[in-house]
Amino acid sequence: MPGRRPVAVRIGLAIGAAILLLFFLNVWVGPVALPQRAAVMIGEKAGDIRQAALHALRGAPPPVPQLVPWDIDRTVKTAAGILAGLAATLAACGAILREPPRAAVAAIVLAAGAILPQGLASALLLLIGTLSLGAASCPSSWLKYPDAPSHSAPSASRIWRNSAT
Repeated sequence: MPGRRPVAVRIGLAIGAAILLLFFLNVWVGPVALPQRAAVMIGEKAGDIRQAALHALRGAPPPVPQLVPWDIDRTVKTAAGILAGLAATLAACGAILREPPRAAVAAIVLAAGAILPQGLASALLLLIGTLSLGAASCPSSWLKYPDAPSHSAPSASRIWRNSAT
């Protein structure tokens, strides 16, 4: 199909470029939605705990959880993920339709290049948080190296001495 124009791959490239722009907007501009103050959040959690305890004491069913409203940051991250999937799908369709392979690979790389850093950063922060929580909850006696217990395995030199006699 040499006379046919590579439409799917071009759309995939455009969507991949849009995702990359969304990613840069998210990284450089930072959170656009105003974060809630910690004191307000803690007060709301304490009120929720109190209400749950009162419901439990009265034997009433727990209150229905409220949906968290979407802010602009959550919308941008969700849109970037959906568009990344769409760009990869269009690139795969373009490869199946025998459109130029360089453009299909470029569309996939643009989509992956916009989403992968967010996933890697989240995974790295999760790993660091897990390690720091594990280190904080570790008893200090585990961190010390006491003398070897009496039930330890005999050393090689002790075995050699005993076999020589």
